[in-house]
Amino acid sequence: MKILIFLSLFFLSASAHAQGRIAVLPLDDTEGSTSVATRMAELLTAGGRDVVFGDPVFQRVLEHRVEPDPDAAAEFSGISEQIASGINQFFYAGNEDALKILSPVLQKGIQHFDYVVTRPDLIAQLYEASLIMVRAYKGLKREDDMKTTATLLARYFPMMAPNLKSSPPDILALMKDTKAELLETPGSRVGIELRENRECRRYLNGTQIKEGAYPVAPDSDVFLYIECEGQRSPVWRLKVPAGKSVVVPLSTKEIDSLVMGDDSFEARRSAEEVMAAVAFWGGFDEVVGLRQPATMNTAPTLFGHMKQGRVTWTETRDTPAFVGFVEQTFAVSVDAPAAEDDSGSTNWSAIALTSGGIVLAGVGGALIYLGHGEAQDLICTGFTTESASGCDSGTADFISEDEFNDRKSKANLYSVGGISLVGAGLGLAVWGIYGLVAGDDEAEASRLTPTADGFVWRFQ
Repeated sequence: MKILIFLSLFFLSASAHAQGRIAVLPLDDTEGSTSVATRMAELLTAGGRDVVFGDPVFQRVLEHRVEPDPDAAAEFSGISEQIASGINQFFYAGNEDALKILSPVLQKGIQHFDYVVTRPDLIAQLYEASLIMVRAYKGLKREDDMKTTATLLARYFPMMAPNLKSSPPDILALMKDTKAELLETPGSRVGIELRENRECRRYLNGTQIKEGAYPVAPDSDVFLYIECEGQRSPVWRLKVPAGKSVVVPLSTKEIDSLVMGDDSFEARRSAEEVMAAVAFWGGFDEVVGLRQPATMNTAPTLFGHMKQGRVTWTETRDTPAFVGFVEQTFAVSVDAPAAEDDSGSTNWSAIALTSGGIVLAGVGGALIYLGHGEAQDLICTGFTTESASGCDSGTADFISEDEFNDRKSKANLYSVGGISLVGAGLGLAVWGIYGLVAGDDEAEASRLTPTADGFVWRFQ
């Protein structure tokens, strides 16, 4: 029996992974959007799909985002003068003197390469300094150091190449052969897909590129970003396996702080940019973004479903439509698991409402009884000298006018309070009984949340 259970769980897990992993995220920071996104994740999980929801989605994505050291800029203060001095030493003093100055410069550049790539001007200077180092090693007949430096140049500066103005023919041939061996032969290529609706520049390892895929060293760090009208995107780090070509969707949008303010075309485009980035960097086969504005009296749920790079937008307005969308879009059945999970559960909140309502009604009844008794006593007492009829003693006990008014107010208070408690108690009891006997769908549909603009339906 245990073996059968294990095999069943194994095949269910394998089936979920075969269908692909889904990321579910709210498209703004409102309570309504978070609620429906949570419900979507629950339904997909109940349907047997592999789902990632909430913070884990962005943790998977943001581990590829680079945060350059803010103090790195100080490390490169005066670097241009140092490079110029090293180049001058090469031409007028000798190879050894040039290497003493330029070697620390290249080492520092590689150490802080995540910062250097954000400075295209610095990238160009480092490349020029490194070419001088290759020439200096060749002049000293240090072949191993020359080839190591040439390989390093091809790896970190794949988009740059020497020319006859900066290097002699033998250095040009060396760099061409090195790049062919390291970059062209393995077949790893990378390109940048622009999803911004404006003029942007693409950068690969700090060098501007155009549309298309470019050769890079396999399994080596590649740094990518875009710059659009003076606004730079975050820097992203990627490793491309040998023989694989990838196109990376980049945007200047902050992936982990998207707020879709409305349902306009521009807002949807922004959401699509973020969803594409989440799919790529998080390794998700599908991404579902949901938005339910909490300020609307009727709250339609907006879905953005990304699959194979394309987003389909859908809107639903009630529970059956919501569940139907999930079942049809993702080929899952969510009714059976939900019923099975809830069949053996006890609705303690409904029981508490019913019990509390009965107690309140009982207390109210007691107060009504006390008020009635006090009123009956007042019939047999008075502050006049006239005889009272209908009393057990046949005569009235005389009281003052002030005492009579006080007792009359007390009797009225008991009666009014008792009636109020009986009404409230009966209402709570009826609500609780409804919760006990109503089906899941009816109970789900009855949950309303008050807002400043009225009542908004919520998934719970």
